[in-house]
Amino acid sequence: MTKYESMLRGVQPDPDILPWLLDQGKLSTHGMMYRRHDLRDPLTGLREKAVRCTCGHCGQSFFVDYVPGPGCAAYAKAPYGIMCEGQMLASGDDWLCPECGAQVKLIYYGHVSTPKVTDSQWVQELSVVEGYPVLLQWHYRVWIDKDGRGWNSAEIDRAFVFESKKAVRLAAGGISNGRWHSTGVLKERKRCIDDLGYVTNFFPQDLSILNGTVLENAKLDLYLKTAGNKYPVSYLRLYLKRPKVETLLTCGMSNILSELIREELMQGVGYASSMQTMSNIPRLRWIDWKAVRPGEMLHLDRGELRQAILEKWSLEQLKSYVLIRDAFGERMPVGELPGTYRETEIIVNLGDKPGRIMRYLKKQGKPANYLRDYYDMAEKVGHDMSAPGVRYPKNLVVAHDQAMKLQKYKEKEELREMFLKRAEELRRYAWESEGILIRPVETERELIDEGDILDHCVARYAENHSKGRCSILLIRRTKKPERPWYTLNLDAKRLTVIENHGKKNCEPTAEVKHFVEAWLNHIRQVAGNRKDKSA
Repeated sequence: MTKYESMLRGVQPDPDILPWLLDQGKLSTHGMMYRRHDLRDPLTGLREKAVRCTCGHCGQSFFVDYVPGPGCAAYAKAPYGIMCEGQMLASGDDWLCPECGAQVKLIYYGHVSTPKVTDSQWVQELSVVEGYPVLLQWHYRVWIDKDGRGWNSAEIDRAFVFESKKAVRLAAGGISNGRWHSTGVLKERKRCIDDLGYVTNFFPQDLSILNGTVLENAKLDLYLKTAGNKYPVSYLRLYLKRPKVETLLTCGMSNILSELIREELMQGVGYASSMQTMSNIPRLRWIDWKAVRPGEMLHLDRGELRQAILEKWSLEQLKSYVLIRDAFGERMPVGELPGTYRETEIIVNLGDKPGRIMRYLKKQGKPANYLRDYYDMAEKVGHDMSAPGVRYPKNLVVAHDQAMKLQKYKEKEELREMFLKRAEELRRYAWESEGILIRPVETERELIDEGDILDHCVARYAENHSKGRCSILLIRRTKKPERPWYTLNLDAKRLTVIENHGKKNCEPTAEVKHFVEAWLNHIRQVAGNRKDKSA
């Protein structure tokens, strides 16, 4: 047992947490257990079907009318339901207890073998244990058993202990089969992961209990109030490493701080990358930690900082403002900034005054990436980007589409030239014998038609063939040289056949096999003669 496990063994929640939750209307759903209970009519002596309900909140039991399964609106939920004041209900339905008025959930007796949870809440509490500030998370639950007895429970879930230079995480359980399983006993973990994240039920308390601890000046209460309970563990870990971060709270920029923490913790995609970033102390590289004043830390002068606080800038607005100011020396009003920082980056990289670009985009009704795509295509096709009519065309959509067509034509032209060059390189493999010929493919269109007529996928080799990664040759009958018959893929280095297929990838006939063997002997002999001559 580690020091922290021993220190926190037997720790109990603040007794005021449960009343606080109830005052907020939380933990308000209780169970209402119901089961069939036949009653005898005192006048006739006959037994009649009835249902006995027991409220887990007030403990009172009462009888209601029995509704058979086929007559119950929720037949699939239970074998039978109940009728009360003209309302037909069954297991799983919400109801108000007629005795105490509590919000309850109906539970069929036969569905319960062990006590059932009807409501739960996670609550975070700050405490000091043996001089160490500790952030605790409790799991409060409302239970009901098979007999209708109800009760509340509070179980420790996680704890974060803060020392002068580090934070230690303890957890009472783990993940198995994708679900969290609680053990109720805290165990110290190797990594401190901020798996609390955005907390929802932080118990309000007097944080003067932190006086004399390493978090005495952390101003956690101010952070929680202004940052909306976002990532308190990460904030406290950051404070331990960089105590000056609290100046961003006192100057009124806590929202920027919490957004920066969230942005860093959410980096990457997937469980593994998220766990990695959540285990790190936030670095917040965008902040200038060498600066002393909060404005300088955020790359703002005093006037800009006052304006940011007054107008409640978001992180996107702050970063966009600084980027444009540093790139162009232009102090653009926040209301005129692009919608996102990503869009601001695109506009800045376009190399013109951002105000002019934004006015143009607004007039054209297009986003910044649309203009960037147009510029990229226009440059590739050789347009003069310094010409005003090219840089800011009257109709961006028309100019964009024209540039795209020209780019495709240019790419096709380049591909056509590459095909012709490859055809010349492979011309030495052309051969004819006994009414069959073989020759290299000459154009991409010819390759596409070959695949369409023979119903195979040779067209996907177009790029590889044009770049010399493979060599496609066409086998035809001499009397019908334009009619596709077989398609051959040659390994030009080893002079071997990789594949040779006809209609729907059929194997070559004996006639074609004999031709190909003779052709290979021919080209190998020619290749051997060339080597002898060169030697």
